[in-house]
Amino acid sequence: MSSPTPDDVRVFVAGFLNRKLKERAQGPLHHLPDDYDLLLSGLLDSLAFVEMITATGEHFHGQLDFEGLDPEKLTIVGPLCVFVSEQLRERAQRPRDEMGEVGEISGSVLNHSLMWR
Repeated sequence: MSSPTPDDVRVFVAGFLNRKLKERAQGPLHHLPDDYDLLLSGLLDSLAFVEMITATGEHFHGQLDFEGLDPEKLTIVGPLCVFVSEQLRERAQRPRDEMGEVGEISGSVLNHSLMWR
């Protein structure tokens, strides 16, 4: 299986967000711009954001490590999708014994960023 592109990640994220909106009896997103901040917009709270990141890792069968992503860009759609795509591509190229559990999230950056938002 090939690694997901940033657009593949964006499609998954948009689907996740639309499911959350449907749960709240709100209409779907029709456009998800690169500069859209998922937390500052109020679309997701920090718990739902972690749920989305976990679901993304599980969906694409990969561990996500946010140590290399600027905390200011963590919740912004464009940089997030590019970073996740790159992480999954790099993980796909590693030997299996170096990889963590499927869907695992690591990185103090994730914890730190969400704590201060």
